[in-house]
Amino acid sequence: MAKNIPTPTELATSLGLRNVDTDRVINMIANDTLLLMHRQASPEMKKKIEKVWQEWHPNGTWEDDNEQVTSILLVGPPGHGKTTSFKEASKKVARALGMQFLENADLDAVDKIDPEKHFVFVSQEAAGVVSALEWLGLPTKQRLKDADREEDQSVVMGRLYSARLIKAQNALGACVLLDDFLNAQPGIQNVGLPLSEEHRYNDLNLTHCYIGLTGNLGAQDGTTTNGISSALRNRTRMLFIQDQLSKFELRAQERYRDQIGDALVTSFLGRHDECFTEWPDPAKKGPYATPRSWDKFTVLSRRAVRENGSLKAAVADLVLHAQSTLGPVVAQKYEGYVNAYVKSADPIAQDIINKGEWNKAVMEKKTAEALSGDGQAFFYQLGSALADYATKKVLKDGDHKPAMRRLVQGLMLIQDQSSMNAALDNFKRVLAIKSETLSHVADGNRRELKPAIKQDFCDILVAHDECTEEIRGSLIRVLSNSAQFETAQTRRQRRVGGK
Repeated sequence: MAKNIPTPTELATSLGLRNVDTDRVINMIANDTLLLMHRQASPEMKKKIEKVWQEWHPNGTWEDDNEQVTSILLVGPPGHGKTTSFKEASKKVARALGMQFLENADLDAVDKIDPEKHFVFVSQEAAGVVSALEWLGLPTKQRLKDADREEDQSVVMGRLYSARLIKAQNALGACVLLDDFLNAQPGIQNVGLPLSEEHRYNDLNLTHCYIGLTGNLGAQDGTTTNGISSALRNRTRMLFIQDQLSKFELRAQERYRDQIGDALVTSFLGRHDECFTEWPDPAKKGPYATPRSWDKFTVLSRRAVRENGSLKAAVADLVLHAQSTLGPVVAQKYEGYVNAYVKSADPIAQDIINKGEWNKAVMEKKTAEALSGDGQAFFYQLGSALADYATKKVLKDGDHKPAMRRLVQGLMLIQDQSSMNAALDNFKRVLAIKSETLSHVADGNRRELKPAIKQDFCDILVAHDECTEEIRGSLIRVLSNSAQFETAQTRRQRRVGGK
């Protein structure tokens, strides 16, 4: 990162904006979308919307105050989910109401919108547009009819709007996104003012549609903008959005549930969180790391593993993809990580989980180097690999206890408590996502391992002779995130004490 370039948090503060993560923004947009839909819905659909809202807010009370819904203008560094937040909020609403989500080609393929079956997402790209005619539609003539006469009467001026905007107008649930709006010419921004506040433009009526706006930050991130007018700042809610690594990791684990997974991406980022996002340097023209570029890299990496047959055989392609999507600095760190992983940590972890044995000579050497930078990196990689293979063994065998015993056996070889904790945290989260049998839906609609499964792991920890009280306590806290789980030993002590 170049000198004198502010971090996203510093820039948000300097602009007087609140820095929020993507999940918070998605929930805000989804809530407002439900409110707008409710005002135009049929009695049956109103009940359905109210039910969804109540499920999202179990402690809240539904009420439509009939007040204006203020649009959100999301600003922030490129690649942090500004556009995606609006799209994901729309998908969340569509899923909750059992509606089909339509955008782009899917939207173009539908001739007629069914208001209660289709949710429409329209993204109007504002950057580079110089004319409102190009953006919203060409002028045309329309004829008014006299109610008492069949023949056409007065000819008036109308507008030929884009088919996608008309479909949004005809839908009950819709989001119209004015994307990259701060890159638009002043005349285009003026057109966006009535859309953002009144949800109208001439005879185009989008009062039931959610109107969203996005924008980059100009000189701070090397993009070209035309600034933010005082009129726009007074008509929208401005939020600075920055994606979080923890949210990125969870999305990756939920999305990639097969044997390839995310191809070491979240494992690497867990060790090198400084590589998750870079503030773009206007003086440089090459690729740089953002959540968006990590998404692209993950897709390319998974393809490379499939094409080469294994992670080890795909290393050269993985490094090339890292250089082309994440930049040379991150790619160099990734190359070192993935090479160390496949050459040493991965085979040892595989032997521990699948055979219950390992190369003792190699482990003795690594233990002697535990305090060095390379030694710490190895044990972190070993923990990641142990969690990965233990998860695969559970899913393959259908029995979680043998894999848990092998996992504990491997964890006891790790010389760093933080690496132990990271490995267990990864194991419990990924297993919960991939196994519905062993997990349940907890707060926030996240899947977590069932209490009985967590208790089994606690008991296995107690049974292991090399697991000290300090290590046991630390791992149980990671496993449970609370004090509600106890070991078999403490249960026995409590029962004896009770007698």
